[in-house]
Amino acid sequence: MPNDSLPYIGYLHYGTKTLYTATGFKKWGFSQAASGGNLIANLIINGDNDKSIWTDYHHMFDARRWDLNKSIVNAVKMQAFVSKYFVQSAIEDSKLNKNVIDVEDLGKDCGGICKADGKVCGAYKDINGNLFKVDISCRHLGCHVKWNQGDRTYDCPCHGSRYDFKGNVIHGPSVLSLKQL
Repeated sequence: MPNDSLPYIGYLHYGTKTLYTATGFKKWGFSQAASGGNLIANLIINGDNDKSIWTDYHHMFDARRWDLNKSIVNAVKMQAFVSKYFVQSAIEDSKLNKNVIDVEDLGKDCGGICKADGKVCGAYKDINGNLFKVDISCRHLGCHVKWNQGDRTYDCPCHGSRYDFKGNVIHGPSVLSLKQL
């Protein structure tokens, strides 16, 4: 993820005019990759000397603008957030046994973080009363997922993995489904 939230598009590094890159879309690949393709095509055809509107965008998205100092600071901030959440979720788990509803009290077409057999789990009860239980530990790095009632998904606040109500991966970075209980 680029430290300034703009993707890197253009020449891969200084000293070459034949290697290009387009990366850092932060899950916006469909829209930004199309523009990136146009920018790179323009660089290939016209080079740096083009005076069209693409030249302005080329400099804004230039992949060579990468700054090690800013990137390190942002990486440390992001990891601090993840670490804080990871520790916080572990502390909250000790309180969860007291504060969550019992899985039997779930209404139809409802889900959440519940207690079943004395253990905390994710649970969803469909409109027919079928119950789906999953382990709430994200399979990416172990942060605890949260229930999203609007989308009926489990969302990981650490890195953005999403799972359907059965625990199947909707999108990553996780590639493994939540463990079913």
